[in-house]
Amino acid sequence: MVSFREDCGLLLPVGMLGLGAQKMQNPGAGLDKKVKPFKKVLKDGYLKMDCVSDYMYDYGDKFGNNKQSYKLKNIADVSIVHYASKVAKEDREEMTPSVCFGLCRSIPEMMFFGIKNGNKCYCAPYYKPQASDDSVCDVPCEGDPTMMCGSKTKSSIFSMHMCSNTKEELGESKEKMGEAGMQLSKSTKKVSETGKTMQKASAALQKSFGKVGDTEASDLMQAAKVRAGELQKAAKEASKVSDEIKALTKKYAKVSKAKLNEFEGATAAEALIDDMDKASTNGEAQVEDLALFIDASSPEGLPKGASKEYYPTMYFVDKKFAKLPSTCGGKTVGKPLVGGMDDCAAVCDSKMGDCVGFSYFPREKSGLCFLFEKLTSVTYYSGCEKKDKKKMMLLQKQQKLAGEKGAEDTKCMVKFASYEGTTLKPDPSGKCKQCLKKASEAKRCFE
Repeated sequence: MVSFREDCGLLLPVGMLGLGAQKMQNPGAGLDKKVKPFKKVLKDGYLKMDCVSDYMYDYGDKFGNNKQSYKLKNIADVSIVHYASKVAKEDREEMTPSVCFGLCRSIPEMMFFGIKNGNKCYCAPYYKPQASDDSVCDVPCEGDPTMMCGSKTKSSIFSMHMCSNTKEELGESKEKMGEAGMQLSKSTKKVSETGKTMQKASAALQKSFGKVGDTEASDLMQAAKVRAGELQKAAKEASKVSDEIKALTKKYAKVSKAKLNEFEGATAAEALIDDMDKASTNGEAQVEDLALFIDASSPEGLPKGASKEYYPTMYFVDKKFAKLPSTCGGKTVGKPLVGGMDDCAAVCDSKMGDCVGFSYFPREKSGLCFLFEKLTSVTYYSGCEKKDKKKMMLLQKQQKLAGEKGAEDTKCMVKFASYEGTTLKPDPSGKCKQCLKKASEAKRCFE
């Protein structure tokens, strides 16, 4: 229920006017017993006003249980209207401000509604505070324990108002939800495609490196498969919100054509506004969550050429093997990435002090990359040089990047500036802190 239109309803503090003035404004309010509730919308919003012992509840009930105490005949000639008198027992809902408003908004000349002792709802043309104890409205609403609905001696008072802008609010909520939906669809597609690419590439590469016994590379691919599952799960969850937005869009097409000045049409529109606003909030939250996945595993807008500052790890171990395919082992940092070598380098650069290099595996459309905060081993594939020309062409076709790079571009890379003038060659003495623990030659090639 749309209920917080604070810019309406504060123009006429009816509850504070004298009873004589009220008689001139709306005499007869609440006296027509033939009025049928829930037919026409007379108010479209409400605002919490006060917590008082209400004179109207005690002395303004002409037809209910307090009719013997009625004192307004010669003063204002009005009556309050009780929820229980207008709603059949089997149709009554557990009381909340929205439930009470649902009745009172359809009773002519009513400007306020009150709720006493958690469930006693009544509509009133005005309210009038009277002397009472110093208690507060602390009884939870029957239908929503998080809200207070009066007390044994006092009423929670709400003003009602008519802004007549339900149609505009409906359109605004639809537009906001549409924008959230478009952004969510874009982000969901990006995360889903990244997950699929990572899953396909890691499965194929794990099989290849498993055959040649490269356990470090195989373990990296297992980590990528796990990450791919996380990406796909996130995309699936986001798709649920997208589906909800699509369903609400279809509902909007129907509700927006209804007569919004009639009770059924107005309440349907207000419920839809609430649902669309919630969907917008959920969609925006999902976009923020997906952005974390995108930034971590498929970042966008990265600078080009960053890989020029990185050299193969073998350059600092034995330069004659620098051009050979190689893989890294060590302690990883961050999440597996989908992208080109420039992307790997740019992300590594962004983790200043935490990333010393990366292991890059080219694929047909986008490569896989794993960042390292410490390198402990490298495996270089001298057997790839011995492949015959026909075999190498096949290998390049299977594992190429942007249509031109292949297995020979699988590289363990480190930033040149960090190791210039030093060596990473394994040092049995253990005195070289940055040196690798192991550099293994593989006299074979992966496929």
